Amino acid sequence: MKLLLLGIPGLVSLGCTVAGFAKRKNDKFAVPIAGFALLVVAGTIVALLLIASTRRAGVPDARAMDGTYWGAVALVPIPAITYFTLGRLFVGRENILAWIWLGGLVPLYLYLLLAWFWVADRVICTPEQYECPL
Repeated sequence: MKLLLLGIPGLVSLGCTVAGFAKRKNDKFAVPIAGFALLVVAGTIVALLLIASTRRAGVPDARAMDGTYWGAVALVPIPAITYFTLGRLFVGRENILAWIWLGGLVPLYLYLLLAWFWVADRVICTPEQYECPL
């Protein structure tokens, strides 16, 4: 199950890249921009609810809301729009797009890890904790 969870960001980034590529190429299977935006908003709402459900007692409301809001924005729309744009930029150069997508997975996972640490610091850890066990 954990291995499946580790693969989700890679699969989502691949889907966003392919959606951007197909949209720019005017493929008949292309997702409309409104449909892509709706999927990003739905993913952001799911992330918002998942982050909000991890809040611990003792964390101030303002701190938890700040972490929840910025975490949902950092974890879903920013990577999704980045990979969608990447797919649109490299139409006609599929080899380059595939290598850039594959090479971009390492920074993506590092970015998501650091973003999650920041979210956990805001939502799970109380301000007076010196070391927070995540």
